Amino acid sequence: MRALLAMLLVALMLSPGCVTPDEDRMILATTTSMRDSGLLDVLLPAFTNATGYDVDVVAVGTGAALNLGRSGDADVLIVHAPEAEATFLEEGHGTSRTIFAWNTFVLLTPEPMNGTLFDVLDTVVEEERCFVSRGDASGTHMKEQALWRAWSQDGRGDVIEDDSGVHPEGD
Repeated sequence: MRALLAMLLVALMLSPGCVTPDEDRMILATTTSMRDSGLLDVLLPAFTNATGYDVDVVAVGTGAALNLGRSGDADVLIVHAPEAEATFLEEGHGTSRTIFAWNTFVLLTPEPMNGTLFDVLDTVVEEERCFVSRGDASGTHMKEQALWRAWSQDGRGDVIEDDSGVHPEGD
């Protein structure tokens, strides 16, 4: 817990666009995944107690969070798309990138499929099944696109982009 708080403190204080010494608020643009994890509910009060800075959280997809950083409308970003983060830094919008958490992705199929993720993706391509992607510029969508490009280099198979959001109940 202390290590996570220390990393968050360093990330927040060294970020471009960070608040000036006489301000007491900062804006954190992060993903809905991070907000929904409950981690910020633990870290942010400790950060505020340690620094006196209040943090306003804006939870959006990775693409939207990066755009808030580009426009100067966020002081700190927590996102999960390494390639997009590298581009953000190369464009001069940030000063550093620190990995302090990671995601696990699950591939859902209509019926059970055996094998590794790579075996399942091979089956999707070989059987010309439909691949449904979030289509919302989130970090999850970017990962889906990278996986699909890696396994469907010849353009086989259909991709449906559903930008209506995540449906954890299977709706």
